[in-house]
Parts: sequence; C-alpha cells; structure tokens
Amino acid sequence: MYDNDTNRDSSKYPVHKHTVETTMYDNDTNRDSSKYPVHKHTVEATIYTKIIASSKIIPKLEEESSSKKRMCLYASPDEFTDVVLEVQDHKFYFYRLLLCRASPVFKAMLHSDFKEKDTGTILLHHRPFQDIYDMLRFLDPEVNFIIDIRAAFRLIPVADEFGVTRLRDVCVNYLLQHMDHVSTASDIMNCIFVAERHHHPSLMKAAIGRASRFSSAPYHFHISKLKATEFYQQLQPSTVIELLETKLMDYRSYN
Repeated sequence: MYDNDTNRDSSKYPVHKHTVETTMYDNDTNRDSSKYPVHKHTVEATIYTKIIASSKIIPKLEEESSSKKRMCLYASPDEFTDVVLEVQDHKFYFYRLLLCRASPVFKAMLHSDFKEKDTGTILLHHRPFQDIYDMLRFLDPEVNFIIDIRAAFRLIPVADEFGVTRLRDVCVNYLLQHMDHVSTASDIMNCIFVAERHHHPSLMKAAIGRASRFSSAPYHFHISKLKATEFYQQLQPSTVIELLETKLMDYRSYN
C-alpha cells in the first residue's frame, strides 16, 4: 500500500511493515475448527509514507486554514446584523447593540445626528482591516478571542480611539503580565511608544524597567540597539531622558 501515490522510492520514504495474521477456511465459512483444517496465512503489508520536510508545515497550514475561516465571520449579513463597517475594501456586518454598549464613540455615531444613524454604515478606512476585525471578534460574545503581544500593541490604539475600555484594559494587563516575554529591542521600544502615546503610566514604567534589563551587553551596546528602532525616534524628549537615566542607574547598580 502506498500513501496517495504509487511506485514510491523506498530510499526517500520510510517503510512501515505490518504483519496481519488471518484465518482462512476451505470453501466455507464459520466451520468447526475441530473437524476442518485451519490454514493460517501471514500477510506482510508494506506502507510508504511521505516524508514531510518540516513538522512546522502542518501547524502553518492549519493556521492559514483557520485564519481564512475566521475572515468569513462577518462577511455576510444574517437576520440579526443591523450595521455595516466598511474597512478598506472589506465590509463587516455586525450588531449595533454590541457596538453601542462597548463604545461611546460608536453609540454617538449610531444614535446622534450623524449620517451613520440613517445609513447604518460606518466608514473606517483609516484603520487597518485586521485591527477592526480583531476588535469585533473581541466584542462578539460567541468568539473566544485570544490576545497576544502583537495584537495588544495593535489594539490599544484602536481601543483608545473608540473608547472600548474593556479591550484597552485587557491589552494593557496582558502586556504588564507578560513584560518579561517582550524580548526584542523593537518590541520593548514599541511598548514604550504605545504607553507614551496613549497615556498608560503603569505600562510606561514597566516597559522602561524592561528596557533597563534588556541584554547583558555593555551599556553603550544596550542604547545603540534601542536607538536603532523606529519607535525611539518618535518618543518625546522627556521619555527618552527617563529611559536613559533608568538604564544608566540600572547599569551602575550591576557594576
């Protein structure tokens, strides 16, 4: 037997041999073995299975397939959807009640004298598709939305823009709890930048503390790696001073 193919080269594909013992009777079935001879035959089956170059292929394919399925969550209306969010070239069909309960900004759009109240359509072309999609999945009680570091960075600005405080708090708390897992210079500076831009002092303090512990290399090497990130140049001077002073104090305490 071959796995979805024939005449495979056994030198390239692992061989699994299985021995199957069968009991066969001569020209009849269910005979009494005490009266009729029993002939046992051993069948050896050789099965070739395809070698997968990397075990990472399987999770990646599953992830891509799962991602495509998730993209279809709000792609079409159902009997309960009553608002449309247009993001770039996508339309999301969602629920006014969920938007209004979570966001004072959406509530004002849909219940005050704004055009969205009459049209039932909210234009959000200034926001990336994935950010709005993840926010909707977070608001949907039927979806088990799982946050991670990258999503937290992206969603804090979205949550602040639309006043979705629950989403903002979840993202900030996640970063605070997983600060030791923010391991690259770019991610550390991104965390400081997000905290500064969106006024989260507790996150700022934790991120600067993480920056001071970043790498065991000499002080000047620490700073050069942090300065090389795109986020360093966008920080306010006061934040840069606090960062440098904290790192210098931490460096001196260990030397």
